[in-house]
Amino acid sequence: MHKCDYTMRHIIYYHQSLPLFSFKFSLWGPKAKENIFYYYLYPLYVKLFLNKHTFVAVQTEDIKVRFSKRYHFPAERIGVFSPEVEKIDVASVDAYEYPNDSYNFFYPSMGATYKEHLTLAYALERIYAEKEDVARRIRIHFTLTKDDNLALSKYIHDHQLDENFVFHGNMPHEQVLSMMKASHGLLFPSVIETLGLPLLEAASLGTPVIANDMGYAREVLQGYEGVRFVTVHDYDGWAAQMIQCCEKKDAFAPYHVPDHDSWKRLIEQIRGEEESAHDKKVICVLATASATRGALAIYKQFVHALEQYAGNDEWHVFVDVDMPMPTIPQVSYHVCHTKGFGRLWFDLIGFGREIKKMGVKPNVLFSLQNTGVICQRR
Repeated sequence: MHKCDYTMRHIIYYHQSLPLFSFKFSLWGPKAKENIFYYYLYPLYVKLFLNKHTFVAVQTEDIKVRFSKRYHFPAERIGVFSPEVEKIDVASVDAYEYPNDSYNFFYPSMGATYKEHLTLAYALERIYAEKEDVARRIRIHFTLTKDDNLALSKYIHDHQLDENFVFHGNMPHEQVLSMMKASHGLLFPSVIETLGLPLLEAASLGTPVIANDMGYAREVLQGYEGVRFVTVHDYDGWAAQMIQCCEKKDAFAPYHVPDHDSWKRLIEQIRGEEESAHDKKVICVLATASATRGALAIYKQFVHALEQYAGNDEWHVFVDVDMPMPTIPQVSYHVCHTKGFGRLWFDLIGFGREIKKMGVKPNVLFSLQNTGVICQRR
């Protein structure tokens, strides 16, 4: 193993929220191993890559505070760089055709327990107790199948709420926006989020939002008049807000997401704009994440920013074979196979061997994969 050079600047783009929130994960179930790994073991791995030369980029102020506290990392070396949010042309989004006699709410999310779908079932029971005629007409639409959250589907069935919940499964993004636009409200009780993209999408459509009263939601929807905040386990509060949406379907002015020039600022942070613009640097980018929706969206935004702001530096992007590799001057791509344990090997050993073989001596490392690599060179 080559001697580690810790004088190299290292920027980590961190967007793994699970270790940063307090949540009691079940030790059983289909996602138990994944949750235990990310909550208890993954932070130990992240700490391997944090030192006095590391700068961390996060998406929100809320995550900045949580990261600093969880990893005991100086807040002054954490920057907030919000990802780009697609500008939605409200007029071009066709409203979904719900049945005329129903009150429709929408919650797009995966089936993890921390998304708190059960809160909505408990709230609906409160509505039945208070206004049964309203409750019978409520439909809550999920982007899940019943198998995605067995505890949820069992509770719904056992409490005779099957008519109130619609399990659509995964759907195209166009349909997500269509259902958001036509619904009486977006419901968002999640207790763990990095950004909460559906919140911004619903607000951009002027749709009423009922959200968990947490820092991430208040931050991203600051200034939007159509949001109401309720503590996740205040089931009476959720019920009251849902009833209000049913009785009075308000339309709000679409929320315009502020442009923070985040990618431009991040590229400048990577390049070290405080240094002479004539100093050509070698920058290695670790983008070895699988092409899942979130990772792929972040990667695409990054390479788009490179097209505009790469400057005269020499960029080497290490990327999985299934990720896009657009032609950009000054940028070379290096395909890596880092699935599963291959990722650990690459972070700890493989990268050092790769750059030695290439004869590359980077001045800066930028990682889009939450951690980074052990930087090894002679």
